[in-house]
Amino acid sequence: MHKNFILEELKQAIDITDVNYIFRNEKFPNENGLLFSERRIFGHSSKDGDFHCHLKLDSKFETIFKTIVYLKLSGLIGNKPINSGITHWINSFQSLIYDIVSLDNKIEKVSDINSLHIDQFIEKKLLTVLPYTVKKKIFYLKDWITFANKYLPFFMRLNEDLLLNSKLFPELIKKSAIQRAKESLIENSRKSYPLELLKKMTLNAIIYIEDYKDEIVKTARYYVESKSFNLNEKYLSDYDFIINNKFINPSIKKLKEKIVETDNKKNLIKKINIILKEEIEMSEASCILIILFLTGMRIGEFISLNRHPQITEGEHFNLKRLVYKTAPTEDGIELEMPIPEIVKKAIEILSTISNIKDNGFNKEIVTTSIKYSRVVNAKSTRIRNLIRWYAKKLNIKEKIDPHQLRHAMAFLIVHLNEKDGLELARMFLGHTSITMTLQYMGHYNRELKEAIQELTKEESERFVEKITDQIRENKKLFGENGKRLMPNHRFVGRQADDFVVLMKNGLLKLIEEQKLAIIQTPVSLCIHDLSKPEQLACQRGFNIESIVMNGPAPSRCKGANCSNALFFEEHIEKLKNDMYGNIDPELKSRLEQNTYFIEAGGFEQDPFRKIVKEYNEYKEGQKNG
Repeated sequence: MHKNFILEELKQAIDITDVNYIFRNEKFPNENGLLFSERRIFGHSSKDGDFHCHLKLDSKFETIFKTIVYLKLSGLIGNKPINSGITHWINSFQSLIYDIVSLDNKIEKVSDINSLHIDQFIEKKLLTVLPYTVKKKIFYLKDWITFANKYLPFFMRLNEDLLLNSKLFPELIKKSAIQRAKESLIENSRKSYPLELLKKMTLNAIIYIEDYKDEIVKTARYYVESKSFNLNEKYLSDYDFIINNKFINPSIKKLKEKIVETDNKKNLIKKINIILKEEIEMSEASCILIILFLTGMRIGEFISLNRHPQITEGEHFNLKRLVYKTAPTEDGIELEMPIPEIVKKAIEILSTISNIKDNGFNKEIVTTSIKYSRVVNAKSTRIRNLIRWYAKKLNIKEKIDPHQLRHAMAFLIVHLNEKDGLELARMFLGHTSITMTLQYMGHYNRELKEAIQELTKEESERFVEKITDQIRENKKLFGENGKRLMPNHRFVGRQADDFVVLMKNGLLKLIEEQKLAIIQTPVSLCIHDLSKPEQLACQRGFNIESIVMNGPAPSRCKGANCSNALFFEEHIEKLKNDMYGNIDPELKSRLEQNTYFIEAGGFEQDPFRKIVKEYNEYKEGQKNG
């Protein structure tokens, strides 16, 4: 925590020497913060070790940089970062200052930095870095001006017009918005992993957990024991182990059938070692896949999980674990989450194998490979490599990132009714109450709730791109929200581009601030104000959270009368086909001749038919010029 008298003295400083004197005995206000005078800044600790930022600026700008870091870690500059976010922010901010100062050897003090330097920085970075990333960097300067200037002495303050006078900064903002809007799950490294491939991986993992558990544990014990054998002992021992034990694992079973056919000791030992190691690691990978997928854990939290953690049994199995990433301190917070039985089994197997590998020396659930003589706790790269290797062993070419497993579970909960989703859910839940169990997990598992929010946000951003594409293509939007988003006049040329960018930025900002969600229903898009859950009363009384969890009920959609609805032309074409194709022609003719039916509004009373009528009139007007 910052000290008020430090801030008061800081504002009165007249030069760098003064500032260094003021902070001479101060430590940075993060946990385990180092002295201000040191040549490095502590960021955070994790299972991969301690992370520091090593300083590379000259003495003048080093002091300025450290002062702003002090303010940031005190919570005085925007949002206060936590855990790994601290290290990332410090390194990124130092990199920005270093790059700008390096542009011009005449920059000796803060006041020497001008808008031309900002333009040079933007132009140079855009050659190798995406617009959104460059914008994030520039926003560190915006925070410096907006938040830090008022705490700093005059010689450390950035010119308030620095960004306003930049020629390239406004264009960068536009490019960044377009880039972010175009990014979708299909395009980024954390896109939804195909469910049909996940089914294949999950089915194989369940077989390893359910069917091969005992023989893999036995194999792991033997593998560790045989490491100390000499060549001749190992040949005899390997032979006895394979021949005298029964295996149903196909790879080991096939090895057993061939083992008597060779007299080459060296090749035999090598082949046995490779196959046994691979089968042990296939089992580990299977357990990791199931745990990450069905709990929504992040890798960092998973590798911090202790072996044989506390699992209680009631209506559901419940796992107690520590969460670090979103915790208020680096010590984490303890959470309890519901898990399916298959996760419980995976945790037990993985814990047992790790204990065998290091004789219980370490406490974390995953270690390095069994092939090493000294086994230590695994790092995140081990998990990523193991999952990717596992997929390759199953001849799956689609690259997978473990974080996709977290999003896949959220997708499964949100889009349960898809065929592959139902089959996948049945595989690991093993009973008929799939929807109830998944909803229970989605509600009480904090990680999955966060993943669902991430997924909803990403899907909303994709729909923003679809909406603005319609406008770019001069297609009309229908429904109440269509009228709000698309004024009753057209833009052309640069005007149209500016209008689209402005609208897109506005929608994306609301989504980013969690004030807006866009949901796909089978008949339209639904643009929903998250502050007014009662507006979804048409959907069986669901609010925004439950409609995302359960899916919308199109039979209750009010169509043209709904203030949330937004229809594309393609939506209405589908409505036309569905409506007019399901009325018997003879019945339709008789009803149209019925005076009472026509006086009551006839077919046009149907809200969907109203919007179809509006669409037809619009199309007719287009034809007539």
